[in-house]
Amino acid sequence: MSQWYKLVVQRAHMGAGRQDTTTAYIFANNITEVLNRYKIMPGVKRYREEKYRFPDIFPLSDKDSQELEKIIVQEGRLPLDKAKKSWYYKELI
Repeated sequence: MSQWYKLVVQRAHMGAGRQDTTTAYIFANNITEVLNRYKIMPGVKRYREEKYRFPDIFPLSDKDSQELEKIIVQEGRLPLDKAKKSWYYKELI
């Protein structure tokens, strides 16, 4: 069964020495699928160092998932079905 996962990722293109994190959401069947989509997300740093290799990933509860879907629909930046097939950033990158 698919569910939403919350990722805390490092933003890319911030300039030398600057770091910032953002929240992204991925609708997937399992963690492996989440990591496969994470690999191709634009605007996200992916380090070769061990401590930065994977983002922080948290599964969302049903209540939080419903709230997230309401927000996606209300914002209208991205259709819900497209967000489920790709990913959704809480703030624009």
